[in-house]
Amino acid sequence: MEISHETIPCPDSIRATCLLVKIDTAKTWQPWPKSKDIYGFTYQHGFTYELAVEEVQKRSKKFPPWWRSVEVLTKTAYVEKKPTIFGSKWVLVSYGPSTDPVAPPTGTVPTLNFSDFASVSGEAGCNRFFAECSIPDGDHIQISRPGSTRMMCNEPEGVMEFEGQYLQLLSEAQAFLMDRDRLTLRCQRDRVLIFEKVFE
Repeated sequence: MEISHETIPCPDSIRATCLLVKIDTAKTWQPWPKSKDIYGFTYQHGFTYELAVEEVQKRSKKFPPWWRSVEVLTKTAYVEKKPTIFGSKWVLVSYGPSTDPVAPPTGTVPTLNFSDFASVSGEAGCNRFFAECSIPDGDHIQISRPGSTRMMCNEPEGVMEFEGQYLQLLSEAQAFLMDRDRLTLRCQRDRVLIFEKVFE
């Protein structure tokens, strides 16, 4: 039996709380009725458990059986996972040296979209781009050299030069920091790409 790190109000009594459990090969959490207290087990909020339990039949079959904890196999403190950047969309608001980043050229809307399958894509100013992406551990990030469509744009002024810089910085990204609705990619040569989240 698995026991979740959190409890919920019992379906049959809003004043009582019920454990959430998975039994055998169940894939979803189910509320465990208060009437089925697990004797010999003391629950501590914020921990997940694996228990070995046994069902004990009462002498009279008129009453439901009760459960007894045989052994606590594991007790693990629950650690909330950091939000993932995969599946999110961002628009570039500034780039360049970390001490003095500047806004992209007026009239451009550079974007960065993280798929659910370890790749990125977006608009670079004139062309659309695509690349592979991985997060080896923690806050480290690796983006392959982007491929792109091959259009030439004369407007806005300087867009092609900016596009080259943007794609180069993406391929030089080394670490990321998510702070609510802002994403910062830290790149080689003390450069940064700073994005704001796009909500759809």
